[in-house]
Formats: sequence, structure tokens, C-alpha cells
Amino acid sequence: PKVLVLGDSFTEAATVSDGEAYYQWLAAARPDLEWFAIGGGGYGTLQEYMLLDEWVDLIKPDLILLQTHPNDLINNSHALESRSTSNNNQMTRPYWEDGRVVQRFPENPAWGPLYNLVGHSYLMRLLNVNLLFLRSAASSTVEQSLTPDDPAVVRATETTVQLLAMMRERAHAPVAAFSARSEDVYRFWSRSETCRRAGVLFIPGVGDAVDAAVAAGEKVTGLPVDGHWNGRGHAIADLLAIVVRERG
Repeated sequence: PKVLVLGDSFTEAATVSDGEAYYQWLAAARPDLEWFAIGGGGYGTLQEYMLLDEWVDLIKPDLILLQTHPNDLINNSHALESRSTSNNNQMTRPYWEDGRVVQRFPENPAWGPLYNLVGHSYLMRLLNVNLLFLRSAASSTVEQSLTPDDPAVVRATETTVQLLAMMRERAHAPVAAFSARSEDVYRFWSRSETCRRAGVLFIPGVGDAVDAAVAAGEKVTGLPVDGHWNGRGHAIADLLAIVVRERG
């Protein structure tokens, strides 16, 4: 049996050595399964679906394990990503709009003339990303004020449900998802409820276990420099191994 793991930078796992990524812990726990993993930094649900679409016919997996993140909803919406200062990497990305893939740059009208430079210069994008990061660290970002009834959040949630359902249908196999962070990070949307609506199994507890380890004084990320999991953070994926074992 084959398992295909899809995700973003947590699955790309560039901050840990070979053998330390969470799916490699899973492979060690379940050597009876054949494991494949593909992830890209900054990827949203559409890009993960596009990875699935590219590889599923070759791999023919029996299970899709999808690593999600609270910022997926932001990355799935041009409107929300354009308003964000903490989840906007200033790169053109594909968005799912009106049933088709649209390549758009997450501009913000508040930038004024700077937008023309940012949209056409990688160097200016790099500088602007760092300026936005410093600004969000010093003040607030839109994620802190969004509510579930914000029209852009409602649209982005519907889009995410649709993308997850498309992933399940394209895979012709069960899809199980988990979140790299707890449900409390962004309360304007629920990963578990979104998965339920899409017919995708949501595996709870992984993000909560990581946050609990932090609260207990463990160092499970590269903070303050990098918020991605270190080797200990990836090892907490033992929770996933239990679920995979129980699901056969």
C-alpha cells in the first residue's frame, strides 16, 4: 500500500536533516507501507492539489496524507493574501477562482506607487517582504482582526472546501488531513470543520501537541529565527503513526 504526503514548507522540511522529517518518522513506524512526500514552501491548497494532479496517476496512492496550516485560507484567497502582512510572500501564485486557475500577484492598494516596483522586481519584493514582516511584528496584521463572517473569509472557506473535495475526487482514495498548528491560531476558520464539509478526515491533536510541548518549555521550532519544526517538532508526528495504524 502507498501513502502520498502533500504539504507546504513543513513538509518540504528544509530546516531538518534527512531522516528527521515527520513522514520519515511515519515510514519508520510503518515500514509495511510505501511512502512518497512532496511539499513546497508557501504552498496553498490549490498548489497542493496541482501536485496531486501531477503525481497521482504515476504513484496510485491508497491514502493521501495532507499537511495543512492555519495560513492556508489566506493563501487560498487573493483578497485575503493581499491584505496580509504576515502571510504574503510577494510572489505570483495560482488561485482557484470561478472554477479555474488564475495566476495573480497579491497586490495591496495601500502600497501605492510601490506596487509597480514590487510587482516587477524580485529585489523589491524581497525588501518589501522583510518590511511587511517587521511591520507585522511591531504592530498587528489582518489575521488578528478577521472574523468568520468577513465576506472574504466566507468566500475563501468555500474555495478551500471545494479544493479539498477536488483533491479527494482526483485521488480516488481517502484523504486525511492534519494541521501543523493548533485550531486556536486563527479562530476565523476551522480546519476540522472545513475538512468535514469536504469529506476529508481531519486528524486532530498534532498542532496541539506541538503547542503543548512549547508551553512545557521544549524547543520544537527554530524560533526566534524560524517558526518551522526542528527535529523534535517533527518527531511529534508519532501521533499520526497511531492514526495511520488504526486506519489500516
